[in-house]
Amino acid sequence: MIAPVVVSLIGAWITTHAGWEWNFFINLPLGLLGVVLVASFVPHAADEGLRPFDLEVFC
Repeated sequence: MIAPVVVSLIGAWITTHAGWEWNFFINLPLGLLGVVLVASFVPHAADEGLRPFDLEVFC
């Protein structure tokens, strides 16, 4: 459980030296990488065809 401590320290360091905005800007490349990986590896729903909504299973 050391990750929350380390991430808090890194976030505080970034905020002190670069400004709070950079805590968000740093995550942009990771988010874009996630979008690219999902688009590459998750199959499209259209490939499976449409299935009717099953209310019994949903509830």
